[in-house]
Amino acid sequence: MTPAHRAARTRGKVWEREVAAALGTKRTGPTGMDDADIIHEVLGVECKAYTRLALREADLQQMVRNAKGRIPLLALKEFGSGRKYWVMQFEFGTQLLLDFLEDPHGR
Repeated sequence: MTPAHRAARTRGKVWEREVAAALGTKRTGPTGMDDADIIHEVLGVECKAYTRLALREADLQQMVRNAKGRIPLLALKEFGSGRKYWVMQFEFGTQLLLDFLEDPHGR
């Protein structure tokens, strides 16, 4: 493994830990199974960190495949700029927005 590849893997693990902490849980770590990166009962979260922000078809497929009945989400981060995004399927995002607009203050 090259030093650049090792650094990218380390950055990816750090991003997984950051996402897990934001959701109040932990990362799954290397299980050897196709599973989401984050331990969560409802959400199937895949985390991807790139030097250059990119939305890749393979990442979207992995997000859906590894969710295994949970809500599939993709957490993207661009290193250097610090830009962070959630990517979700349109139907879930629409329902999330409609629920928020119905009660924007969570009452």
